Amino acid sequence: MKYCFRIFVIVTLCLTCVACQTTPQSKPLTEMSTDEKQAAYMYGPVSSPKQEHHALKKALVITGVILVALPIAILTGFAATGKQIHVGK
Repeated sequence: MKYCFRIFVIVTLCLTCVACQTTPQSKPLTEMSTDEKQAAYMYGPVSSPKQEHHALKKALVITGVILVALPIAILTGFAATGKQIHVGK
């Protein structure tokens, strides 16, 4: 069980890190043509800036709270039924 949980945590962490990486919002100046450079300087960005994903941030917060709350709830349930939790020898 511990091995499966460790693998799950590692895979989830890797996917989260990859998903949270940002990409450049526009082309670098060296790749722009003269007309594109002129438009960028005179009229500002060619496309509107991308807005942050509030839903993704909210989902990550909710998932984190659930992952923290589950062990606490399980331990509280054990304490309510009178079971003893032995740690160590």
